[in-house]
Amino acid sequence: MARHTSEQLRSVAASLMPGGPADLCEIAAQRALNELICNWSAALGNGYNIPHLAQDVESVIEILRQFKTKCVASEALNSGSSA
Repeated sequence: MARHTSEQLRSVAASLMPGGPADLCEIAAQRALNELICNWSAALGNGYNIPHLAQDVESVIEILRQFKTKCVASEALNSGSSA
């Protein structure tokens, strides 16, 4: 099984936005990727594998979904109360 290095992970991340981040969403994604790569590099050195670590991505996505849901619900409540 091939060992992933920090450089390989950064190369994969860079391939997602070849020209660099173009907007707020891509900047946020790049920052999240940088955090994950830093953490994953250490974890890979401690014997974890990519499929195990990939759950981190699902966890980040779920937190962002919850954030979106709460913001939308809050906006709906605020819109209703300002009438």
